[in-house]
Amino acid sequence: MLSIAYSQFENSLSDEMCHHLMNKRIPQFWKTWNANFKKNVSKKININGHINDVDIANEFAAHFKRVFTSCGDDEVYGDFVRKRADYISDDVQSSFECIDKVTVELIDKCVKDLKIGKACGPDDLGAEHLLCAHPALIMHLQNLFKLILCHSIVPNSFGVGITIPLVKDKTGNINDVYNYRGITLSPIISKLFEVVLLSMCNAVLKTDSLQFGFKEKVGTVDALFTLTSTIKHFTDRCSAVYLSSLDICKAFDRVNHYKMYMSLLEVGFPVIIVDVLCNWYGKLYYAVRWNSQISEYFAVNSGVRQGSCLSPALFNVFMNVFITSLNL
Repeated sequence: MLSIAYSQFENSLSDEMCHHLMNKRIPQFWKTWNANFKKNVSKKININGHINDVDIANEFAAHFKRVFTSCGDDEVYGDFVRKRADYISDDVQSSFECIDKVTVELIDKCVKDLKIGKACGPDDLGAEHLLCAHPALIMHLQNLFKLILCHSIVPNSFGVGITIPLVKDKTGNINDVYNYRGITLSPIISKLFEVVLLSMCNAVLKTDSLQFGFKEKVGTVDALFTLTSTIKHFTDRCSAVYLSSLDICKAFDRVNHYKMYMSLLEVGFPVIIVDVLCNWYGKLYYAVRWNSQISEYFAVNSGVRQGSCLSPALFNVFMNVFITSLNL
């Protein structure tokens, strides 16, 4: 009986992983894998000689702060200002249309699209609070979001984030800061606003078919299939194949904000929303939480926000120019 029970357990685990893989839910696949096959990380962490939670949090804060670069290049900023001026004269009607799109129905739908069971941000509020709130809240949120678009100013709290260091490789050195990546928890109202913006601008956030990252139902498996199929096509015809690869270190965190804004304008992103992003990204301040301790806050001057539902789409638009230029 014991062997039968163990066999059923193994089969159910294999079925679950196979189901995730067949439906191209790669994050869920690896989450199931890690939960069953990787050992838990020891709580006795020593980061650069520090074992105290506060000191460790500040060590991570200093490490993550070094990743971000300054976007204060006067030439790049000047290029953005000129490009924005070219678009603003033709975008007045679009601005009014964007504001009109912020309806009660849209916000209600976006609230229901929020993922539950996630960790709370600095405001200690989760998606469950919005889902269970009085329906009148939706009307207040509508007024808030419309005012943000009208004035291109977000509340300062929208820029505050709490970064949680997560181990990349549990079999590696857990005392090495480079073996950790940071996931940032944001206020739930700001996350909802991101979902609203994503819904409003989804039509212009299309990227090249050869862009496999951060898209639904495509990923590494599709990229590898395309690569191997291309190589096979030429080798079957006795042709040489030359391959090069580029590992862009910390690409997500080092995106120049003004270059990203220009990329968004070029694909038809409404100027009014680009202005909101300019104000928003100028207010980013993060702190690191380790266990129950919080580090000092530091400014974030580059990159797209980790843990944000809008960031993958913005990053794809920014990177798309490189992919399309290779197709020429």
